Amino acid sequence: MNSTAISKINPTGAYSLKLVGNSTLDSHISQFNLWAEEHNKDNFGNPLIVSTSTIKDFFDHLLTDKNKYGRKNRASTLHGYKSAIKKSVSKTFKMSMEEKVAFELFFRKIKLPKSAHTIKAMTVEELQLLIDESDIRTSLMIRFLVISGLRISEMINIRISDVLPSPDKTDYNIYVIGKGNKEGLVTGIPKLLIGEIQTVFKGKEYLFERSKKSRRANENKDELLKYTRRQMYFIIEKAGLSILGKRINPHMTRHTCGRILMDKLKDVNKVQDRLRHSSVRTTIENYLTTKITNKDVQEAFEGIL
Repeated sequence: MNSTAISKINPTGAYSLKLVGNSTLDSHISQFNLWAEEHNKDNFGNPLIVSTSTIKDFFDHLLTDKNKYGRKNRASTLHGYKSAIKKSVSKTFKMSMEEKVAFELFFRKIKLPKSAHTIKAMTVEELQLLIDESDIRTSLMIRFLVISGLRISEMINIRISDVLPSPDKTDYNIYVIGKGNKEGLVTGIPKLLIGEIQTVFKGKEYLFERSKKSRRANENKDELLKYTRRQMYFIIEKAGLSILGKRINPHMTRHTCGRILMDKLKDVNKVQDRLRHSSVRTTIENYLTTKITNKDVQEAFEGIL
């Protein structure tokens, strides 16, 4: 591996890396500095400046030695160190564009084990209990999130004008602005559910709106406001704690949607279509031939929602 000294970037060099102002990252950087202080020395015990060789040796140490708990470092911890050191190096040393590219290539050569990616989803029993025991507004939010597979940030921004009847008028299609500002289409949303949401939330601009009491003494009219992402998280987490006795991350509704559809339909293309992992409106309308239908949704969630 290339061990070109970072000291060539800055003639004065540095015996430690600068903190970046993030508590988690700074904890990793501090551990690196402690290790460098003890191990990054010449044959006479004099401290050496930080170099790419120092960083490589540090990761070799993390990969082979056990942590303070007597266990090997988890993959997520190793990637945390990598992110912290990379950010700190950029702050500690002034680099030209060419040097930045060289350092980026060096970092890419540091191979770490992949983090285990665990999808957290509710069981059907947990979902049903949460829906049955929640208040009507929370229950409708959860039902909509699970059936649509939408993220919270996508749900709160749905306008009334984005909810359109399907061509055959049997259900609704919803246009959403997804991750990365990509436009997408969610199909097969039951008419009954949309009707209940509109009746309960009475949205004027957005599908989901909350009322705010007027502070003016001479006004009795409530003001309707869009929910914030934080408010949605609080509402669903509170319901999970009070009903299921555990914290429910609102993003779990999206994972739950995917799990239920996959278990029931066993069709990867339809699940991908519902979760819109790589689809935009043009792709959906012109190239994606496998679509989830109202019948598919009804069959998948029959007896659940």
